[in-house]
Amino acid sequence: MDNSWWKMASIDRHYSEHGFTLVELMVTMAILGAIMVGVIGVLTTQNRAYHSEESILDMQMNNRVGLDRLVRIIRMAGFGCAGNINKGISNDTDSYSKALVAVNSSTVPDKLTVISGWQQVGMIKNIQDTNDPHEKLPKSDTIQIVLLPDVSNPFGDKDSGFKKYLFIAPAEKMNFLTIDSLNSTTLKLTENVVVTEGSAVFKIRPYTFRMYTDSYAIPCLGIDDGSGIDSIAENIEDFQLQYGWDADHNGTIGSSEWVNDPSGNEEKIQAIRIYLLTRSAKPDREFLDRHDDNLVMAGKQYIVADHVITLDTNDSNGLNSTYDHHYHRFLTETVVFLRNLNLL
Repeated sequence: MDNSWWKMASIDRHYSEHGFTLVELMVTMAILGAIMVGVIGVLTTQNRAYHSEESILDMQMNNRVGLDRLVRIIRMAGFGCAGNINKGISNDTDSYSKALVAVNSSTVPDKLTVISGWQQVGMIKNIQDTNDPHEKLPKSDTIQIVLLPDVSNPFGDKDSGFKKYLFIAPAEKMNFLTIDSLNSTTLKLTENVVVTEGSAVFKIRPYTFRMYTDSYAIPCLGIDDGSGIDSIAENIEDFQLQYGWDADHNGTIGSSEWVNDPSGNEEKIQAIRIYLLTRSAKPDREFLDRHDDNLVMAGKQYIVADHVITLDTNDSNGLNSTYDHHYHRFLTETVVFLRNLNLL
């Protein structure tokens, strides 16, 4: 009997049980390791780029949202109070006799207070002919209003220590009215007025824009209406303003007619230029901000409007220790023309 096929099967079984050599395994692992290092490197780079882009987009959105609210309120400066601002408007700490009060500085962010009735809180209640929602009410010092759904107690506690003012539109004169007392939505004024049912009611407030640091040490731009400061935008590094008016009466505001400090000329101001410098929420250690195209480089200083951020020449990175150069930064500039004051 020919048993050669048993011999061949035995030889095949011997080689199949032999497997891979250690050298073969090491070569394979080295190749796979090199591939994995490359893949991980690519994924890490893509992940870092993704988060960097996400941080930049968040920074730009934060800047634009803050700027939008700034523009809307500043544009309305003097609304509802331009005709009698000389009576003075006060909050807990300050009194104002101008619709614009600017505090300029070349070493710290600027500060601006505008007096305005920009926020509608309700409407005059229809208490006579329900078939005529726009009927004029008899002259009286007592009015009733219907509050907007998202508004409650808009004029605050009557015993809080500072005056309350409102503006009723439409009106022949843009004058604010002083509230003597209030009981829910029934307001007693210090003077008799004729109002139209359905007219919009605005609260007059001094709105102050200024920088502050929140409880998490984040630099913010805030708005204070006398009842406390609220954040407009976070991670704001600088807030600067310039003021312009047509001094030569040629119908335009020329480049030489913009000033950083309008002291004594507030009643002439026709437009305000806003500079808002925003930084990313977190530093990017792969990024080095030696010179951002959005900022103006002058020697060894960054200049935003008239505010100079001095660079420390002793720092090997060229920037001082309070200016972290690993943050992304975004500077916006816009001009706001005032609707209710000193119109061209």
